[in-house]
Amino acid sequence: MLPLLTSPRRARAVLTAVSLIVCFNLSLLGQTPAAGSIEGRVFNPSTGAYLEGARLTVEGTSLETFTGADGSYLLAPVPLGEARVRLFYTGAPAQIATVRVTAGQPARHDITLSAADRVAPRPDDPVKLSAFTVATSKEMEGAAIAINEQRFASNIKTVV
Repeated sequence: MLPLLTSPRRARAVLTAVSLIVCFNLSLLGQTPAAGSIEGRVFNPSTGAYLEGARLTVEGTSLETFTGADGSYLLAPVPLGEARVRLFYTGAPAQIATVRVTAGQPARHDITLSAADRVAPRPDDPVKLSAFTVATSKEMEGAAIAINEQRFASNIKTVV
């Protein structure tokens, strides 16, 4: 007999501990993950290149990521079910797409900017600006002064 199981009381304690460990491990095997992931690439057909630095978010969550040099991205952990992915890239309108996220494998979502996103003006077209109002406030003037002081200081300086 094993020295650990010399008394019936010890044997019962060891068997209880072993069965609790086995039950816990079996319960973990039956659980499915509560989240998945979304991966893909963002392509700009007007330049023929993948976009670097495009921002992708999942609406209703704090998830966000930026595309790499090859236009690829990975969003994780994304809640299972329907996820609304929003793409923002300066100079193009924001795009929103619904992606189905399941457990076990990443959802693939490649994005290609549409033709409306890549309309380029002709060289002889006039540039039309929308109306704007110039205004100032004391707070903004103070912030501008502080930023300029920091920018042009000869050493490190914190301006409040």
